[in-house]
Amino acid sequence: MSETRKSVSEALLLWFYRNRGWLKKTATALLLISGLAAYFLSGLQEKLTLDFFVEHLERLQDFTRAHPVKSGLLYFAFLTLVTAFNVPAVAVITITSGAIFPVWQAGLYSSLGPTLGGLLPYWAARYTFRDSFSRIAGTRAQTLEGAFRKNALLYMMVLRLLPIMPVWLVNIIAGLLNVRLKTYVIGTAIGGLPCTLVWVILGDGIGQTLKDGQSITPSALLEPKIVAALTGLSLLALGAAFFRHFRGRRIG
Repeated sequence: MSETRKSVSEALLLWFYRNRGWLKKTATALLLISGLAAYFLSGLQEKLTLDFFVEHLERLQDFTRAHPVKSGLLYFAFLTLVTAFNVPAVAVITITSGAIFPVWQAGLYSSLGPTLGGLLPYWAARYTFRDSFSRIAGTRAQTLEGAFRKNALLYMMVLRLLPIMPVWLVNIIAGLLNVRLKTYVIGTAIGGLPCTLVWVILGDGIGQTLKDGQSITPSALLEPKIVAALTGLSLLALGAAFFRHFRGRRIG
C-alpha cells in the first residue's frame, strides 16, 4: 500500500513538474479573473461611479474627518487592490479622493497606490505571459521590445502621461515588453504623477462646488479648479501626441 502511495505521489510530482508552465499561467489568469469577477458580481461597478460618490460625498467627508489615518489607509489599500486586479475605476476613485482628502494627501495616496498595485499585472505579463506573447507576435514582438528598451523610461513616462491610456493596459504593456522593474516603478511614479494630480484637483473642484451648494452641471464645471484640471488633461494629451509625432520624425 505504501509503495502504491509513493508511486502515485511521484507520478503527481512529475506531472506538476512537466506541466508547471501552463499551470502557472492558468493560476495567474484565474487570480486576475477572480478579482474582476468579484468586482462585477458584487455590484461594485454600479457604486464606483461619480454619481454614487457625489451622492455619498458628505458621509465620506465626515468619516475622513473623524478617522483621518484610518480613512487614508483604507483608501490606499482599496486603490491598490483595484489597480492590482485591473478594475476600470482608478480615475473615478482618484477624482473622489480629491474631494475627501487634502490635495497633497490625495495625490500621495493616488500616486503610490497604482504604482504598488500595478506590480501584480506587470509581473503576470512579464513572467507568465511574455513567452506566449512573443510566440504569437513573432518578430514584431522582438522589434517592439528592442525599440522600447532603448528609451524605456521615457516611453513609460509618456504612456503614463496620456489620460486616455488605461492604467491596467500600461501595466500589461510594460510586462509584455520586458521593461525592467526599476524602470517600470520610476516611470509609473513620475510619469503618472501629473495626470494623478489633475484628477485630484478635478475632484477638489467638484467637492468645492458641491460645498457651495451648487450641483454638477455644465455651468458648475466652469469653477476655476475644474477648468484648470480639464485644461491640464488636454495639455497632457496634446503634449504626449506632439512628442510622439516629433520623435517619429527624428527616427524617420
